Amino acid sequence: MCTASDRITPTYEAVVIGGGVAGLIAARDLAVSGLRVCLIEAEHAVGGRVQQATLAGLPVELGAEAFATRGGAMEALLHELGLEAEQVRPERAPAWVITAQTAHPLPVSGALGIPARPLTARTSIGLGAALWAATEPWRPRSPHVPGASVADVARARIGTRATAALVAPVVEGVYSVPPDQLPFDGQGELARAYARTGSLVRAAREMRSANLAAGGAVASLAGGMSRLIARLMRELQRLNVTVHTGDAVTELAPAAAPDTGWRVRWGRGECRTDAVVLAIPPREVHRLLPDLPARAAELQPETVVETVALVVDSPALGGTAELPAPRGTGALIRPDHPCIAAKALTHATAKWAWLRDAAPAGRHVVRLSYGARGRSPATAGLSNEAAAELALRDASETLGVPLDPAQLVAHARARWSIPARAQPPALPPGVHCTGEAYSGTGLASVVPHARSAANKVIRDRPSTISPAHSAHSPSEVERT
Repeated sequence: MCTASDRITPTYEAVVIGGGVAGLIAARDLAVSGLRVCLIEAEHAVGGRVQQATLAGLPVELGAEAFATRGGAMEALLHELGLEAEQVRPERAPAWVITAQTAHPLPVSGALGIPARPLTARTSIGLGAALWAATEPWRPRSPHVPGASVADVARARIGTRATAALVAPVVEGVYSVPPDQLPFDGQGELARAYARTGSLVRAAREMRSANLAAGGAVASLAGGMSRLIARLMRELQRLNVTVHTGDAVTELAPAAAPDTGWRVRWGRGECRTDAVVLAIPPREVHRLLPDLPARAAELQPETVVETVALVVDSPALGGTAELPAPRGTGALIRPDHPCIAAKALTHATAKWAWLRDAAPAGRHVVRLSYGARGRSPATAGLSNEAAAELALRDASETLGVPLDPAQLVAHARARWSIPARAQPPALPPGVHCTGEAYSGTGLASVVPHARSAANKVIRDRPSTISPAHSAHSPSEVERT
């Protein structure tokens, strides 16, 4: 352990600041390559927004519950960790959209709610709007201005109704921002596919078939995504990574002459290191490196989101062949709904067979999310009990099934701060940054970005160390 009382200040070849998924993966890859690594996390637990609670004996995810399968980065990581056989897919039932006027299931989409088969959305948006969207691939290209939002492009290509009923709920559910605030050119594969094909619908189809779509194909782990965090921590222990939790870094400065590298200080200790990976939000990067030029986008306020998980006894919520779940795997709620404060509901026991099978008959797990960019969570300021009462009322309204407080078995709550998307700053030599603010939302984006940051550290070293992603055979990793 590094402590201020050590006679000799410990020296590491790499220090990772931040113990979310990005930091854990970067630390593991650095250690696998043979480096001496220290990881420092300000909170008392690692994992970031992957967090699990045990409610009425059931493992319930309070944060990230799944990952998009696009790109294959998560599949490769799980293979290395010996978790590939634990992957599970959600039940094949649609999510729903709840508005002040209607409730309708979402059609199969290619990306961000853009329908890959627009005519399947006719019950949601009407036949006329569905026909208009279906003709989009044959209409001339319509170049958009730089900085155009997802909503700007979607309205121009597939129409206002399809954008409001299909695209907006998915964007708000995935990114916690309305589509008018999400830059289209920042949507990676979607923007490139659109530029290549000249059609949003064709781009959506291409992404769906290539398994690249945000909001498209997803998977999880039997037992919950927290198994990933537990396995990564076992890996760090096996690789002799020093891990400090519950203490924020207070200083990051160049090491004093004649040393080279960096000095890292936190409340209970300090160490020296050759390289630093900052797996922390932009505001924390600028706190530790105040001389960096701060661009406005990098210092936008973080979006605060709260989740409330409920365990309820209600046979009326279905989940069997004879009585399907009333809203499939869950629902996205438009922000103008007069009776529902939540932005989304996940019916976890309807979505994941492993959780349904673990629960007694008639027992269900639902999770509701509150808050979005520019909109504080309706649960803010409420006690845990009051937040659970609000969530129970919202769940009853969303699912269309009366739920009485006497049916509430257990509940838990979590609060998250989501950084705005930012461009990586111009960092001094030996310092690298990663995390969702720089990679984009979701593990499918976070994982490859974190591994790339680790490999930059490895490549910069004057050694023959192999890149981390190829330095460890999966057969050498301890398996479940």
